Amino acid sequence: MAVILNSAVKEEYKGRNDLVDVVIADGVTEIGAEAFKGCTSLKSITIRDSVKEIEWFAFAGCENLTSIDIPDSVKDISMLAFSECSSLKNITIPGSVIAIGPAAFAGCTSLTSVTIRDGVSGISQGAFLGCTSLTSITIPESVTEIGESAFEGCTDLTSINIPNGVTEIKKDTFKGCASLKNITIPDSVKEISKNAFSGCTSLAGITISNNMTKIEKDAFYNCSSLKDINIPYDFRNYFVDDQKLNITSSDLNITNITINKSAKVPVKVVGDNAFSGYAGLKTITLPDSADVINGAFKGCASLTSITIPDKVTEIKGTFYGCTSLTSITIPQSIKKIGLNTFFGCEDLTEVNIPSSAWLNGCTIADHIFSGCKNLTHLKCSDNGTLIPVPANLK
Repeated sequence: MAVILNSAVKEEYKGRNDLVDVVIADGVTEIGAEAFKGCTSLKSITIRDSVKEIEWFAFAGCENLTSIDIPDSVKDISMLAFSECSSLKNITIPGSVIAIGPAAFAGCTSLTSVTIRDGVSGISQGAFLGCTSLTSITIPESVTEIGESAFEGCTDLTSINIPNGVTEIKKDTFKGCASLKNITIPDSVKEISKNAFSGCTSLAGITISNNMTKIEKDAFYNCSSLKDINIPYDFRNYFVDDQKLNITSSDLNITNITINKSAKVPVKVVGDNAFSGYAGLKTITLPDSADVINGAFKGCASLTSITIPDKVTEIKGTFYGCTSLTSITIPQSIKKIGLNTFFGCEDLTEVNIPSSAWLNGCTIADHIFSGCKNLTHLKCSDNGTLIPVPANLK
C-alpha cells in the first residue's frame, strides 16, 4: 500500500503492516514519536525537505526498510529513531543534523556503510550499537563528541577515523569491534575510558597521543592481537607506583613498547608493576630521563634484553622473574640495587657492572641474583675484569 501524508505524522500509523511505500509531502515539519514503529512491511519512504525533526522510535522495527534519504532540512534524529531496521543497508546523515540521537541506528544489522556530513557535531550513546555488518564509516572533523557504546558490537568494522576535535574516547565506545585493525588517536584526545577498545581482537598496534592524561582500567582488555604500543614521553599516569599500566591486561601478547621522546615533561619514575606480567614483552625502549625503575618488569618472561638508561640510580625487584633475560648492563649512575632485582632470571649469563658500584658506596642488597642458576661471574664494564658472583648475592 502506497500512502502520501500531507499533515503532521503522529503515531496513528504505528504497527500497520499494510504500509509499503510512504511519501511525506511538502509542508510536513515533523515525523512524530513512534510514527511508523513496527511497520514491518514498509520498504521505502520519501521525506521532503520541509521535515526538521525525526522523533524517537519514529521508524523503530521497520525490518524491511532498505534505504532512506534524509534531507538537509532535518536537524534532529532522536533516540532510537531507526533502531532495529534490520534491512537498512546504508545511510547518509546530512550536515544539518546537530547530533545523532542515542541508539538512533542501534541493531541495524544489515547496515554496511555510514556517511556523516560535515556539520554534525555529535554521535550519541549507542548510536550504532550492534550494527554487525558495518564495515566503514566517514566521520567529519566537525564531530567533537562520540558517546559511550557508540560503535559497540560493530564486529565487521575494520577501521575508523577519530576527528581531531574529540577529547575523550568514552566507555565501551568500540567494545567488541573484533575486526578493527587500525586506529589513530588524534592529539586532541586526553582520556580513554574503561573498556573503550575491549575485545578488539584484531587490533595489532596503537599510538597514544602526546596529550593523553588518562587511560582507565581495561581500556584495551582482551585485545589479543595487540603487539606494538607507542607511549608518549610525558604520559606520567602510566607510571604510578603500585599501579599496573592500564593500557591492557596481562593476558595480552604485547611484544614491543616504546616510550616516546617528543614531549614536554620527561618520565623519571617507571613505577612498581608498571609492566609486570606482560608475558610476551620482548623489547622496551625507555627514555633517557628515567632514573628509577623499581619493580617495573616483574614476570616479563619473554624479555631478552633491555638498556637501562644512564641516569638510573636505583633498581629494586625490577627484573624479578624475567626468565629469558640473558644479559644486562648496569650504568655508572647506579647507587642502589635492591632486594630481588634479578630473582629467578635463570637464563642470565652476563652482567656488566661498573667498578664504581663496588668502590663508591653503592648499596647492594643480599641475594639479588637468587635463582640465576647460569650466572657464575660478573664483568666490570670499565675494565673487563671477571669477578665470581659473591656468595651473599646468590
